[in-house]
Amino acid sequence: MIKIHQSPLLMLRKIQKNLQNLGVIYKYKQCFSDTQKIISFESDQWNSIHVNIKQIPQEKQLFSKILKNSEQQWLSDQKKAVWLKINVDQLEVLQESINLGYKIHHATSEYILLSKWLLEGQKNKLPGYASHYVGCGGAVINSKNEVLMVQEKYGYNTGIWSFPGGRADPNEEINQTAEREVYEELGIKVEAVDLLLVRESTQSIFNKPDLYFAFLMRPVEQNPEIKLDKEELNNYTWIPLSKIDEFIAKERVSTYYVQKTILDKVNQLYKQGFDFQNDRLSIKNSYQNYPRNGTNYIMYQLKNPKN
Repeated sequence: MIKIHQSPLLMLRKIQKNLQNLGVIYKYKQCFSDTQKIISFESDQWNSIHVNIKQIPQEKQLFSKILKNSEQQWLSDQKKAVWLKINVDQLEVLQESINLGYKIHHATSEYILLSKWLLEGQKNKLPGYASHYVGCGGAVINSKNEVLMVQEKYGYNTGIWSFPGGRADPNEEINQTAEREVYEELGIKVEAVDLLLVRESTQSIFNKPDLYFAFLMRPVEQNPEIKLDKEELNNYTWIPLSKIDEFIAKERVSTYYVQKTILDKVNQLYKQGFDFQNDRLSIKNSYQNYPRNGTNYIMYQLKNPKN
């Protein structure tokens, strides 16, 4: 029987092979430095600690001891906070983490992220999790100057004419959300060419704020064939822009503020002589490899008015 009282990395490496031969999976060799028993981590530019979830011991007693030792070291190094990411197959250490003062920041189907502010007596300045829901949709206008409207099967606009749209998927650009929703609901490919308006609701699902981005869109093909998703929609129609006022007077059109504003805006632009196939309200710029963190981002700007 091998007894380990103090575990220098060199000794661990020597016995690792013997442990493997005995059918023992050695989990902790990378959790320790040569002289200190601390969890492996990374430090960010805000002086916070990020713990590597692959190197967290799962035994409760050992986990708590090592985490406490690690916090002492991080405090001596003047670190401000800890981000602790736990996989769903490591939930046995979740309660231990909470007992040590960690708070759940957010969770997904794959992990739970906890955080702890280390500086006692100072205000916790860690950012909260994403606070808004995002939805996208808008008006599809074809080369015949017709706007596409739909009747939803469920929800607030059941049986009422409104515009296609829905909620954004993770890591999806807002224009991509609008294009995807039209394709899923109606089977046609469209291009979101103009950002028409942005609506913010301060209280929506789960009492969270909600942002809705409405686009002017156009079909990619000249005469697209509609394939209605009958699970979501009851009907669709193409309305000539010249007959919007007549359509509003005769049909049940959504009075939901964002839907009504989209239709009113399209009607107003048409009457002002706006060319939906060639004119633009906004400019979309894509920026690659942003210097600060190497990510990409997109900016929408109002187009300069004509002189």
